[in-house]
Amino acid sequence: MSHHLAVALLLLSAAGSPVAGGPAPGGGGIVALRSHDARTFAIDAGDYEVVYGPDKDRKLGAGISIRPKGRPEAELFTRMAHGPSFNVTDYGTHVGYEHAKPKKDFDIFRRLECAETPDAVRATIRASRTWADFTSTVTAYKGTPGLIRWTVLAHAKQDKAVNEPPIPDCELRRGGRWSDHEVARHMVQRGPASGIVYFRDVPMQSDILYFEDFTSLSRLYELTGSANPWLGTTDGEQRGAVRMGPAVSEFQPAEVDGKQSPPAPYREKIERHSTFGYLRPETFRIPKGQTLIVADTYVYLRPTVGDDNVAVCRAFVEMLAPIYRRIPKPPTVYTDWAGEVVPRLVRDILRPENSHITDGKWYPRAYVRYEHKDIQLWNIAQLLMPLIEYCRKYPAQREAADLKAKLEATLLRFYDEKWGGFANNPAPMPDLYYTGVYLLNPVYLVSDIAVAGNADAKRMVLGYRKKLLDLGRNCRYVFADVSTRDLTSQKVLYQFDTTCMYIYVMMRIRQLNGGDDPEALAAAEAAAERLSERRMDLTWEINQTAIGVLACQWLYEATGNERYKDLAWVPLANTLRWAWLWQGNYGIGKRLVTFWGFSGTPANPHSCEYESHQVRRFVKEYLQTARLPGEAATGPRRSDVRSMLEDCWRRGPTQTRFALPPTIVQAGAAQYMAAPNGSETDCGAVAYDQMVPLEDFHGGWGTDLEWYQGNPKLGQVGQEIYGAGGPIWYALWQSELGAPPAPSPRAKARPKR
Repeated sequence: MSHHLAVALLLLSAAGSPVAGGPAPGGGGIVALRSHDARTFAIDAGDYEVVYGPDKDRKLGAGISIRPKGRPEAELFTRMAHGPSFNVTDYGTHVGYEHAKPKKDFDIFRRLECAETPDAVRATIRASRTWADFTSTVTAYKGTPGLIRWTVLAHAKQDKAVNEPPIPDCELRRGGRWSDHEVARHMVQRGPASGIVYFRDVPMQSDILYFEDFTSLSRLYELTGSANPWLGTTDGEQRGAVRMGPAVSEFQPAEVDGKQSPPAPYREKIERHSTFGYLRPETFRIPKGQTLIVADTYVYLRPTVGDDNVAVCRAFVEMLAPIYRRIPKPPTVYTDWAGEVVPRLVRDILRPENSHITDGKWYPRAYVRYEHKDIQLWNIAQLLMPLIEYCRKYPAQREAADLKAKLEATLLRFYDEKWGGFANNPAPMPDLYYTGVYLLNPVYLVSDIAVAGNADAKRMVLGYRKKLLDLGRNCRYVFADVSTRDLTSQKVLYQFDTTCMYIYVMMRIRQLNGGDDPEALAAAEAAAERLSERRMDLTWEINQTAIGVLACQWLYEATGNERYKDLAWVPLANTLRWAWLWQGNYGIGKRLVTFWGFSGTPANPHSCEYESHQVRRFVKEYLQTARLPGEAATGPRRSDVRSMLEDCWRRGPTQTRFALPPTIVQAGAAQYMAAPNGSETDCGAVAYDQMVPLEDFHGGWGTDLEWYQGNPKLGQVGQEIYGAGGPIWYALWQSELGAPPAPSPRAKARPKR
């Protein structure tokens, strides 16, 4: 049995394998095989039924219908893999089905097998076309009523060139015929994030989450040689391979025609759509004898229980979690962050080419071998915060202590006592516009340093208190580019997730004031209310979104108000929306790990280490906070959700491991990195021997062929010192991330004779 066939059969067999876990909230009813014969089946799937039988629109056509019980007029219909070369559910063909020799694929259907186990109901359709045999499986999970999975495995009997317009693999129907449905789209895949469509179907009265598992499709993408499950368009928008209409950008302008434009709360828009789902590459060749998965799809349907923003975001997280539990995941690779990576990282940051002296102070550059001095506070603060704890834990690490001391000596350089605050650049504060990112991103980092005991950081944050309170009131807790002159006039685009950072900082200020600061608490509460205005449109930078999960939890603990605990679902859903829950086992992915990366900004074609490690940090702390004694009900409500979030920070560092140039070289993937002379980078040069992580980590092929897809070689942006805090955090978590594998007997030293 070939490796690819073995992997494919393993993935398919998982469709009916036992999976632990209780039923998810929101759905109900039994999951059982209701009926079947030689050519049809009907499955009860909680509030829905899954039916296979003849298609009313075609004599010999057939497909899978998923519809709410009691409302059969509206349904979701699929042939599992749509297109003239596939349509594996059909019984046969008819004139015009194939352009040439219309009867060559007559009698496609071979047989139907149905089985019920204690954990699932599974129906397998065997079909054959001239070019391939197909094994297609539909599974309904008893532990999660409403969750349906279908997979299509193809074995090529002859060489096959697939050259046909891609067709989405789901249709929406009424009365058994193709028809538009009124839908409210909550999110559609953009860029390399997971292949998800999430929407409310009005006639079906259901929330529907569609998930295409790109990991299972790796062999398909390996055969294409260039395509990825996301594509760039002429306007630069990173579209996904899973679609429902055009991709949507959620940004709002802060000014229109030169006048201030207040931020508008999210308004649900009812649209009409008739198709959605996965689109295979348009052109690829399948050699004879190849076995590959051409579809691996999850569709989770639940009766709609609410259309307010918090309910929609909570449903997304709760529906994604049981799907996540079932998808394949790459192994977590042990890394000696504390003993190997961080000591080398510290030495590399201290290299002369990676730092500079300005006004007698030492500063790290933003990128390895960067030609600009580029003094930035968040470059310093994101290193200093974990270094404080690292040096306490490993006091013998002299070079780490030296780096920490150098960073501490620079902090007050950024504080403008006359103005009463600081931003990302050195004082004095210039009279100009700053983005919310450049104002509040460094503030939350410095507030962490203050809580860790640094007196200068505490002075900076508490000195900024009045300015921050004024900033919140003047901007009504929604921030765009703001003038430091008056803190009122805003322009360019609103950065909605900056509100999350504001809540976090206010709660830190309250903590620094001994837990007694009514004004800071009131400001945090006012800002939290603005989160209720957002749905899946919160993100500007992913770390700013994730910080809101923890900030809402803190606000709940401070007030006892359950509303703030529930508001955490909004930033949590918006964080997971941009997660890369796929492993591309082709091109770069054959040697490196993409799983649990994050798009640093919406639809960003690469994962960014600064944003990713901050996300993992906040998720980890949220889970630990939510498990305080006597607070068992304060965190996620489902074991599936908790398990998914645990994986976010436990598995995530493996993706970072493969963003380190020495590890990339060791993995035999140096050909995927930008050239070391700086000719292929935007900032500085990539040094193959330095442990500083790459800013931009791509999935796919990493070849010049894909520059048009926004997918160049690893490190095209540069090697970011301002994101190097991640490995230091992971060193602090090392005992929780797992121990190294036990040495094999052969590796043991022989006893002396």
